[in-house]
Amino acid sequence: MAISAWIFVAIIILVIFLVSTLIKKKQSAATFFAITLTVFLVISIAYVFIENNIPFTIGGILDGIKIYLYWLLTTMKNFVDITSYAIKKDWSAKNETIKVLLGIVL
Repeated sequence: MAISAWIFVAIIILVIFLVSTLIKKKQSAATFFAITLTVFLVISIAYVFIENNIPFTIGGILDGIKIYLYWLLTTMKNFVDITSYAIKKDWSAKNETIKVLLGIVL
């Protein structure tokens, strides 16, 4: 449930960002997003196919797609884990490390 909520929040933020950039930049922002997405897909698909030595046959391509989707979902899960870990950290303004390094005693 928590992961789906975070995905929903991320999608809303992404949509708001895209709409605002499209209003400002119109066509250039959409073109940049499309090119960036295409480059990411091509590079990541090539990486998965090369690293797993997948043959370019019908069965191999289907296996490659399964491996790619698993890899993509695992990567997204890792981003969620890292983000949730960072959110749970104590980000208070106390910086004890600097005080120790400078020899400040309070």
